[in-house]
Amino acid sequence: MVSIGLDIRNKTFTGTLNGTVDGLQPSSVYNLTLYAVNSAGFSAASRRVSVYTLTQAPGSISVTTVSSSSVTLTWARVENALMYGIFLYADGPPNNLIYIMKTTTLTITLNNLLPCTKYILNVASFNWFYVVGGKTEVPYKYGTPCAPENITVTGDCQVNTIELKWSPANDAIQYTAYALTPDHLMLECRNVVPNCFFMDLMCGTEYEISVMATSAKVNSTRSHGIKARTAPCDPGNVAAVPNCNSSVLDVSWGKSNGANTYTARALGSSGLTYNCSSVSTSCQITGVRCGDSLSVTVTAYGNDCSSWSSATDEIVTAPCRPEIITTETDCNSSSTSVQWTYSEGAILYTARAISAIDNSEYSCQSSDLLCTLTDLPCGHMFKVSVKASNFHCDSAHSQEVEIYSVPCIPNSVSSELDCIQNTVLVKWSDDSVNTTYTATIEEKGIGFNSCTTQGSYCEFHDLSCGQNFSVSVKADNGQCTSVSKWTAPSYTAPCKPTEIQANSICYNNSMQMTWSKNQAFGIEMYLVLMQSADGQHRACQSTSEVCVTEAIECGTIYEVTVTAVSDNCQSISSKIYTDPVPCSPKLLTDTVAPDFVVLTWNSVPGALNYTTEVAGGGLEKHICHTLNTSCSMTDLLCGHQYSMLVTAFGQQCSNVSDTHRFQTAPCVPQNVVTNLDCANNVATISWNSSLGANNYTTKAEGTNGQTYFCNSTSTSCVIVGLECGHSYQVTVEAANEKSLSGPSIPFLIVTVPCVPSNVQTQVNCESDSATLSWGATNGAVSYSATVIGPQNEEHLCQTANLSCNFPALSCGLEYNATIFAVGDTCNSEARSPLPFQSGK
Repeated sequence: MVSIGLDIRNKTFTGTLNGTVDGLQPSSVYNLTLYAVNSAGFSAASRRVSVYTLTQAPGSISVTTVSSSSVTLTWARVENALMYGIFLYADGPPNNLIYIMKTTTLTITLNNLLPCTKYILNVASFNWFYVVGGKTEVPYKYGTPCAPENITVTGDCQVNTIELKWSPANDAIQYTAYALTPDHLMLECRNVVPNCFFMDLMCGTEYEISVMATSAKVNSTRSHGIKARTAPCDPGNVAAVPNCNSSVLDVSWGKSNGANTYTARALGSSGLTYNCSSVSTSCQITGVRCGDSLSVTVTAYGNDCSSWSSATDEIVTAPCRPEIITTETDCNSSSTSVQWTYSEGAILYTARAISAIDNSEYSCQSSDLLCTLTDLPCGHMFKVSVKASNFHCDSAHSQEVEIYSVPCIPNSVSSELDCIQNTVLVKWSDDSVNTTYTATIEEKGIGFNSCTTQGSYCEFHDLSCGQNFSVSVKADNGQCTSVSKWTAPSYTAPCKPTEIQANSICYNNSMQMTWSKNQAFGIEMYLVLMQSADGQHRACQSTSEVCVTEAIECGTIYEVTVTAVSDNCQSISSKIYTDPVPCSPKLLTDTVAPDFVVLTWNSVPGALNYTTEVAGGGLEKHICHTLNTSCSMTDLLCGHQYSMLVTAFGQQCSNVSDTHRFQTAPCVPQNVVTNLDCANNVATISWNSSLGANNYTTKAEGTNGQTYFCNSTSTSCVIVGLECGHSYQVTVEAANEKSLSGPSIPFLIVTVPCVPSNVQTQVNCESDSATLSWGATNGAVSYSATVIGPQNEEHLCQTANLSCNFPALSCGLEYNATIFAVGDTCNSEARSPLPFQSGK
């Protein structure tokens, strides 16, 4: 419920928590009360709330133009309004808020408005709480006339005139057209109708065209600028130069204002027309005929117009290229005549010959179609061409023709002998081109051999060794042949030595080489070289067929080469490999076992087999021959010192090692004796001293799995802690620093039997007797039991069983029973007395 005074308004809302109440008075305070309603009725009233309605929108709005950019707004007063707000929008869509102004008066002036522009004006009132109330919207279009539109430009290229046309503007009484040059020169044209002419404009100039409309009060803005360009200026300084080396005419001119492209045209006396285009100030006209007269013009082109054409004087092109018909060489005079075809526009001809070797040039001139090239050097290839001239321009040279002068006599003839292959390489200076050379070699007493080539060398194979020879060379180019000369005699490679043998001289570490020679003359000396794989070198030289090298290293295989040497060459080397002289064996070692000794040494290069000699322990020597590096000796005496020598035997020589001394294993201990202390179970073992021993180890292995050791440097040893009732196998082994003798013959000892246990008595009263029983005891052969009465009378029983019966005991008396075990060598201690009472 909403109420003010007696004005009460009720409104019901269903299914929502908010709503709108219309038709209230502006700027008034209303009371608001809410009720909840259901099928049972109304709820209690809510707390009353006071609501203040907004101010109403201003009315009677008027807009008055003040200037070309200002208007004044007025409106009627709104009751209870604190102030007014003016909202200025540019007409959209969407509407764009430009600015907001506020005032407490009923009028305001809006500035900086654009002519011919649509605005939307909103005037609103504010209450005392600064809350905006109703708004009144006023559409408004400001400023007439608008700038002219639909401007068209029409140009006359021949007289540089521009005509403008546009659509009429509202309220316009006059139009002004503007033409602005790039250098800011402004031209104006006024008219009361929508068109205008600009005449006698500058050529090749771009103008920016705009139009403004004028009303009785204000001017419109200028229309958007439109670009317009006049016809290009005429090209100046036109020049045309023929290219003497090609069918090209180079045309150039001065730059024309307003020109985008240029076209050059040439009209020949032959009636042919040529042209070329360019965006720069030059171009080339291609394909012009040789020997022709041309008239050349150039025209400039803009976007829509072209200039007047500019012309040059008459231009004459280069004469046509002649062609060679024939050439002919005179071998005796070293000259060549050249003949060619007639060339259009030619006055004089020049024939030219250029050497392919050094680029030297020879020429002749003639106004006829023939001339002769003289004094051409020998052995050259020349490229000959002819050109024509009209004294202003030369033609291109004719297609080149190759000619050859007479061949030169070969110079610097030499021969190189390959001593390894026994071939001769003949060389000469290659002074001529397109020339075939023939080299000839003569082996004295054998014959001639020839080789033909177009190079500067020839190689002769399969020559005989130890022969003298001479060579000659001549040149031929198919037209002429040079003379030849023989070289001085020389010699082929010496023949290689054969049947090489190497014999070792064992006593002084030297080696003798021998061989056979295969030619009767030309050998000055023989060179013997020896080289090992590790880089050792030995050498000797001899004028005969034998040579001795010294300081030969043992164990080394040498590669031996024997070479025959002449005054200019060496023969192919003959090669063999020597048998190495074995070195003395080193690293002699011995591995001593109880019954044998293994002797070893290092492997010696060159050794085919080894002999080991062992001395000592008597006058007899022990010898072992083997192919390996070890020997096993089984017949040496124990505990003795021996010396050892090893000799390595090679193919021709042998070498012996240094002496190596060693000792054989100690002798096995003999006469081992054992003494057992029955009271303490301690065994004392003794034996005879062993040759070569300095200590002994005694071992006792029991049937109970236990083993006892005793070390001693004397010939006896004591073993304590032996268990009762067990047998032990005793051995003694002798030792020194390097080896063991092996164990002695085993000796068996049996310890004292253990004390009987689990002793019990059983009394038989009816027979006045007692039975004594016990458990089995390790090491016992039999048992001895004793019963002692009150008067110290003894009753004895010896048995191998585990019980004894004692009869005839007095009844009712106290007795003590004892028992001990009887062994092979010792008896056990007696069991503590067991008291019992006989029957009553």
